[in-house]
Amino acid sequence: MDKREWRSIVERVVSFAAGRVPFEVELRSFTVEHGFMDAVFVVDGRELALDTSAESEVSVAHMLAVEAEWRAGDVQRGFNVVNLLTQWWRAEAGYDMEDLRDTAFSVEAIGEKLDAVHEHVMAAVEADAEHYRNLLKLADVLRAYPDRVLPSECGQIVQGMVETAVSSENSTWFVETEDFVGEGAWHPEAWAEFLEDLDALRSRFGADMVDNLIVPVPGFDPTDEATWPDDGIAATFYRDFLKLFDTADLEA
Repeated sequence: MDKREWRSIVERVVSFAAGRVPFEVELRSFTVEHGFMDAVFVVDGRELALDTSAESEVSVAHMLAVEAEWRAGDVQRGFNVVNLLTQWWRAEAGYDMEDLRDTAFSVEAIGEKLDAVHEHVMAAVEADAEHYRNLLKLADVLRAYPDRVLPSECGQIVQGMVETAVSSENSTWFVETEDFVGEGAWHPEAWAEFLEDLDALRSRFGADMVDNLIVPVPGFDPTDEATWPDDGIAATFYRDFLKLFDTADLEA
């Protein structure tokens, strides 16, 4: 898979997540090297990195969900109020906690700083707690990434073949060249839509799976009879291709 196709897969996963959570999710950077993609996302204002060889949308979504959960764990383990107090005391008061042993510091001088330090610490804790919750929310959304496609999301040929297969006891179905001729034929753009649908299915499930289930004849053009195969078969659909689709409504 080339870089452009891989990035397109990641962008679709990001778009899916961004439309389902109330905080920012975007792709900041993307590189591919030695069969691995290295992506950096912005989630709720903070970076989240993913390094994986996954090449399907479902796999990328699930890997990103795992990464979000791991990061949430890191955020949770990072809650340390004592460290925050020390850091913000330095920032606000200008000296270390150890300096409090110096009798030159009065209770009044220390007290003047406490409210400001408290505000800084609580803001940091609340921000981390919200980010922790948002990472878990993102993981839940990504784990729900649909592992099947609605036939209605596809073009005329795929929809027709799914409907035929659901109501048939056969194990193999064919798109025939004659299906593009005469009354009730596929519309002229149907084949181009079909090829686009195949590309989308490959992106979601991986080419190895899809190309073993749906096999078009290379170079076929319904508008050019010189490209029509001798056996009259333009594409073959094998029974397990239905596993790619949500057919609940058709089977009801």
